[in-house]
Amino acid sequence: MPQYPTGNPAGNPNDPKKISIVGKIPIEYDPVALNNIHNAIHEQTAAQQKADHASGDVSERVINGQKKANTIAIVAAFVSGFGLAATIVVIILNYKAIDAANRSTNVADSTLAENRKEFELANRPFIQITEFHLDSMDGGQKPVIRYNLTNTGHFPASVSELRCGMGEGGGQPTAEGLIKAYDGFMTVRNDVGIIPFTPFAYAHTMTSETIYPKDRTDSFRRGLVYVGLVLEIKYSNLLSKTAYHMVQVLKIEYSGPGLNLSALRYTDEPDSSKQ
Repeated sequence: MPQYPTGNPAGNPNDPKKISIVGKIPIEYDPVALNNIHNAIHEQTAAQQKADHASGDVSERVINGQKKANTIAIVAAFVSGFGLAATIVVIILNYKAIDAANRSTNVADSTLAENRKEFELANRPFIQITEFHLDSMDGGQKPVIRYNLTNTGHFPASVSELRCGMGEGGGQPTAEGLIKAYDGFMTVRNDVGIIPFTPFAYAHTMTSETIYPKDRTDSFRRGLVYVGLVLEIKYSNLLSKTAYHMVQVLKIEYSGPGLNLSALRYTDEPDSSKQ
């Protein structure tokens, strides 16, 4: 009979021994319980595989949906970009069209304004002094200046204000000096009204506020002194309503049997205060 090595019959835990078991050991088991365990493992495996397949299907559907969404987004972005580009092009074209129309309108307005200006210059009224007389210069009298206001233009003038001043002095006067000297006692008239064009005229009379003694009138006749006249008229074109301002300064001297009129200033231009 074979000999087997001894084990650890005393069961001393402080002196463990390796043992070898040789031979057959009978094992008893319950086949029903083992079959139940096998079925449970199979079912668990099938369930896990099904879950994995379901998860894969869901993931694939999600991925496919995302791809479709991306495609739609790309197409929408392309369409939107194309629409935006088209809108920008339309805006640019409209802007250019509006700018061209504005330029055309500005040119038309400028041409119209220039035509109106030329028409106004060609047909505006012009007021001038004609038929000038100096009376009552015999001494001891108030000198009297008489003249006509004549419109040499092509349309009637509507006079809104007439200011006139006169005086006597010696030396070489200036327009600015006479205007300043007479400004405080100039007469003002607002009843002149309309002055038609030639040959119609408005007769105006200006009388000195002081009496000239004989020695002063004699000095005038000898050319030692002069008589000054400042005339200012504000009027408008009766048709176009354009306002004008006429200023005339005269130096009146006696020369032989008649009078000599020297224009120190004459301006007749649009009234800047009415623009």
